[in-house]
Amino acid sequence: MNTKPVKQIAAGFYNLENLFDYEHNEFTLDTDYTPGSELAWDAEKYETKIRNLGRAIANIGQKDLGEPPALLGVAEVENTKVLEDLIASEALKPYAYDFVHYDSPDE
Repeated sequence: MNTKPVKQIAAGFYNLENLFDYEHNEFTLDTDYTPGSELAWDAEKYETKIRNLGRAIANIGQKDLGEPPALLGVAEVENTKVLEDLIASEALKPYAYDFVHYDSPDE
């Protein structure tokens, strides 16, 4: 019988709460997340959200395993660009994350 220790990993799911960039895309319902909208969504707000989400994600699993999640599902993302920006954030870049993304017609 093989009694090798099993390495535990953190996995999870995180709702990114409308992670939209600040550029209008005619194929996306993103008018609330543009500089001219009521939210006045701009580069500064976007970058702050990316930085905060990166830190939050990097902390998943840290308390119990001492490392961030090996696998993470996410929701409420506008496009691949926002995921690219998220995994390139200061908190997540050291982990060389990659992703699979599928556009869905979710209103």
